[in-house]
Amino acid sequence: MGVFETFFSSGGFGGFLTQGGPSMYVIVLAAVIGFVIVLLQFILAKRTVLWPLLAASITGTLLMGVGGTVFGMIEAYGALDQAAPDQRMAYIARGISMALHNAWLAIALAGILCFFGSIAVTVSVNRRKAAS
Repeated sequence: MGVFETFFSSGGFGGFLTQGGPSMYVIVLAAVIGFVIVLLQFILAKRTVLWPLLAASITGTLLMGVGGTVFGMIEAYGALDQAAPDQRMAYIARGISMALHNAWLAIALAGILCFFGSIAVTVSVNRRKAAS
């Protein structure tokens, strides 16, 4: 089994990402953009203020999580009409699992972004005060 197959197996972290559907990748992308903004704020602390972009990134991460949660619940409720009676519970469980995975990941990544973002803002403010 290659690296790609191992990473995306059902037991690894890649399996966790596939549990939430395609919206999980969008959440991770929004968080990565946020982390890049945090790093840029550390590097460019004296020259520029990136706090509004950081706030937008955190908000975007949370909104992508809400979108993924709604998508998962739509899938769960859609299964009530479309699936055969013996398969309904499996589809409902898949949709609810997708919704909860998206919500958890978005909240966790937004919390981490808030933590490191607050450190970046504090460092930036202190560097600006020291430069004055």
